[in-house]
Order: sequence, then C-alpha cells, then structure tokens
Amino acid sequence: MSRLRAATKRLLDRPDDVDDGVTAPLDEQEQLELLKSMEMDMANSNEQFRFAFASLACLETPIFIVLPYCHNHGNKPLAYMALTVLLVCAYVTYKVKIDDKAPKKYLLPMASVLAVLILVQAYLKHAPWAGYDYLWLIPGFTCFTTMVIRHWISESSSDLDRLRGMTYKLKGA
Repeated sequence: MSRLRAATKRLLDRPDDVDDGVTAPLDEQEQLELLKSMEMDMANSNEQFRFAFASLACLETPIFIVLPYCHNHGNKPLAYMALTVLLVCAYVTYKVKIDDKAPKKYLLPMASVLAVLILVQAYLKHAPWAGYDYLWLIPGFTCFTTMVIRHWISESSSDLDRLRGMTYKLKGA
C-alpha cells in the first residue's frame, strides 16, 4: 500500500495520542501542515523519478547513433525514427506535466504510434529476427514505461487531491 493511501486512511486520526481507543481528529492547522509536507515530499520524489526515467530513456540513444547496423542495410530511417521516439519520451517524462492540455498531451500517443510503426517496418524488413534486429523493440518498451510512469504520477496526485478533500469544510470553526 502506498504512503499516500495509508495517510488517507489515518489522516484525521492520531491513535498514538490516546490510550483508550478513542481517536482525536487533527485540527485545521495540523491538517494544513501535514498536507504541505506531503505535497513537498511528493514534488521532490516526482522530480527525482522524472529525472531518473528521462535519463534512462536518453541512455539508449547512443545505440541508434553509434551502432553501424543502424546506418547500414537501409536502417537509417528506422534509426532516426527510434531516436525521435526516445527523445520525445524523455521530454514527456521530464518536462510535460500530467494535466497539460493540447498539443503537449498528444506527444506521447504520437510517439507510441511511431514506435508501433517502427516495429512493423522492422519486422517487414527483417522478417526472421536475429541478433541486432531486437533493438527495434527499445522504442516501444520506452513508450510503454513512459505511459506507466505517468499513470503512477497521476494516481499519486489524485490521492493527494482526495486528502485535500478530507480536510475540515468549515474554516475557523
């Protein structure tokens, strides 16, 4: 169970303070402090995860630049498309916010379609795959992991929004 989900369940209760089983709710100030600290923690961890996964997406780019197989046998267009997919996924992971509106929100679906086209073209060109032919799977895998990471980040932010909704409704009461 994630930290945010566990905090959602016990946000208004402090069982450590009371011995008789009766729990005392947090007051308004304590709730705001808890939410602020959780928002800061989540922002820091999201930034670290974004940087790490964007770096991993960029780590694969030298394969398509340096490997002679990518430049021989008519594979240059495939290599350039694969580089495009990897760099778009790195950009989407690191820079594009989850709630961004058009046109940035269409970058990842377009990169995914391009990754599928790379797979189809590589399969049609090198029908019995062997050796280096499997490197054309990298752009598709990178798109898939980018989608999963963005889903996790949006899920954790929705948990924090739910926590915000659980605070006191009457201010100053």
